[in-house]
Amino acid sequence: MQKIVSIFLDNRVIDKFVVAPINTGQHWVLLAINIKMEIIYYLDPLHNDINMRQDLKKLFDMVIQTYRAQRGYMVSKAKLSNIKWTTIKEGQFQ
Repeated sequence: MQKIVSIFLDNRVIDKFVVAPINTGQHWVLLAINIKMEIIYYLDPLHNDINMRQDLKKLFDMVIQTYRAQRGYMVSKAKLSNIKWTTIKEGQFQ
């Protein structure tokens, strides 16, 4: 997890997407992460929704919370889990 946080801490990626291919043990999925906007796009070739992958969701929510802490960002408790996840559906980017 710390390796991922260190990538986000690199100022060169702050305004860009970080693309993270993940092998779930069954197949590959792709996360496109906009750390500045705290939006994570989830692309799954098997068309599963991110809600089926709570392990990934918890891990990357924790990564962003760790990033916030290391940057010294103060976030209210109400916004701690305000990270937006979007499942990209087939054909959405055509």
